[in-house]
Amino acid sequence: MDKLSKHIDLAHQDVNEVNTSAKKITSRFQKIESVEIELDELELAKVELIETE
Repeated sequence: MDKLSKHIDLAHQDVNEVNTSAKKITSRFQKIESVEIELDELELAKVELIETE
């Protein structure tokens, strides 16, 4: 029973670590997406400025 308990504890720890990693990855992609959107908006503003000249 001790071995089973240890394996369950290890599996639980692994799941927690995977969850933490997934949250970090999601956060990182959201930051990257935010920067890409800002760059797209900046490019659009430049095009609009050039067109109005």
